[in-house]
Amino acid sequence: MGTDVMHSDSDLKNRVSRFLADRLRPKLCQLDVDATNGIVTLRGVVNSFYEKQLAISCSQRVAGVIQLVDQMKVQD
Repeated sequence: MGTDVMHSDSDLKNRVSRFLADRLRPKLCQLDVDATNGIVTLRGVVNSFYEKQLAISCSQRVAGVIQLVDQMKVQD
């Protein structure tokens, strides 16, 4: 894997994380974001199905996201 790919993965991860943080919902700031070749994985616990959908929708809007993998759980 080249340095450019690793750099762009890191950049994409940071951009998705920042975009989620801008939503001003504490649980979205705590999500674990991983990015590999445009595939973004979201992991963690959110308060509601609405927050889960918000995280998915927001993440898909970030330039460079080709596919989103949802591994989030809604808090009981």
